[in-house]
Order: sequence, then C-alpha cells, then structure tokens
Amino acid sequence: MEKFDLRENERLIGKEYASHITKLLVFPQANPGKLFVTNQRVAFKVTQGRVHSEFEYPLSELQSFSPGMALVLRLKDGKSHKLTGMYNKKLASYLEEAGVAAVTILEMSFTGGVLIAAILLLRRLTLFRLPKWTFLLLW
Repeated sequence: MEKFDLRENERLIGKEYASHITKLLVFPQANPGKLFVTNQRVAFKVTQGRVHSEFEYPLSELQSFSPGMALVLRLKDGKSHKLTGMYNKKLASYLEEAGVAAVTILEMSFTGGVLIAAILLLRRLTLFRLPKWTFLLLW
C-alpha cells in the first residue's frame, strides 16, 4: 500500500509517518500512512485504513502549509488536508525545503481577527432576528 516510486529527475527530500485526518460523517478519523516530499510533488500513502485518504499533488498545486499540532496542507483550488503525527516538525522542514510557503502566526492571527469581526457584525445586524443559540454555534 505504501509503495512510492520516484519519477525521472525526482529526488526524495524526506518521508515520515503521519496520519491523514478525514471526516467520517462529522467525526474525525485518523488514517495512518507516510507522507513523501520530493522536489516535484507531495504524496500521502496509507499503511492501514482507508485507501481513499491517499493523495498526491505536484508542488505547483500547493499554496501553503500551517505548522502546529496538526499540519494543514492548503491547495490553490481551496482544498486542504490535515496531517498529524510525531514528526510534524520534520515534515514542515521537508515542505520548506521543497519550496512550499509556511503560513506565519501573523497571517493566522489576521485571518482569525477578520473571522471574529465578521461574526460580531453578523450578530449586530441580526441581534433580534435570530435565536441566541445561533451565535453560540458561530463561536
């Protein structure tokens, strides 16, 4: 299942064990496998679990990644893949070496601030028109 063949002129930067987090209905499900980072693509191959959680993308399709407790790969088309494991720092360094941009804490803070401002504005505009539990869901 985890067989990974290099293409012509492709160099393996690194590989580490990780779990691809997918949703089964509304519950997160970990799919163990290996993430391979080369100078041309990023691929996840499962070692056990569901084969549908495998993915492979050329580096040109990756927009950025967010390091942290879970590593989130973001694609230019809006999709994202959440990975977690013991080697997130190594995976982050492999992705940086491959040329994938890391999202900084300042960018994450700005995005969070915009989201909070939008929720506050929505609450202000619909204060007496929506039930109060709606705002609890938004938080």
